[in-house]
Amino acid sequence: MTYQWHEIDIETPVVELRRYRLRPGRRDTLIGMFEEHFIEPQEAAGSRILGTFRVDGDPDGFVWLRGFTHHAARPRALASFYGGPVWQARRDAANATMVDSDDVHLLRAISPGTGLPALRLPRRDERLPALRHTLVVSHLRYPEWLGSYHLWLRLFLRKLGADPMASFATLMAENNYPALPVWRDRPVHVALIRSAAPLPPLPPELGNLLRAAPEIVTLTPTARSRLR
Repeated sequence: MTYQWHEIDIETPVVELRRYRLRPGRRDTLIGMFEEHFIEPQEAAGSRILGTFRVDGDPDGFVWLRGFTHHAARPRALASFYGGPVWQARRDAANATMVDSDDVHLLRAISPGTGLPALRLPRRDERLPALRHTLVVSHLRYPEWLGSYHLWLRLFLRKLGADPMASFATLMAENNYPALPVWRDRPVHVALIRSAAPLPPLPPELGNLLRAAPEIVTLTPTARSRLR
């Protein structure tokens, strides 16, 4: 089957951050299946596969980002893909690689310009250079502290030369595709940095806004990741 869509530089302000725990030795199996069979059908259905990553230092960790132009577009896109023939034919094989696929945050761009554009999707036969990325996931004590935390974190990171390429926060809305669970009552701030340089601990005035120290995850893009 041939899939066609326009390659457009459009922001996807609604994003799923999906973090998977895979069975030992099965990560490359899932990545191969994903890149061969699952990207184009999802995009034809209306989502954008923004980035797919191996987790550095964790041979069973896989992270990917799926974007939507708005919240109402999400259920239509997901129902079309998961109810379609490609996923139905390969669902069991994909699920057999996974221990846990429910660590998912439904996010929104914090402000215009902090989302991720749908960059060009690499072809299957391309071998492009890729930069490691850093994902900073901060669990806020209270959702209303988001604005202050975002501003101070960005200033802190900018002084380190690690200004985030995108910043997201929990989308306070219903999960409009309940067949796929997302975290509820866990307000987070997510920063994506195009660098793998180590980050120092947060200063107390930032750390006090959080339930615990941020999760800092170093990611290496897979061959067909848009984010590279």
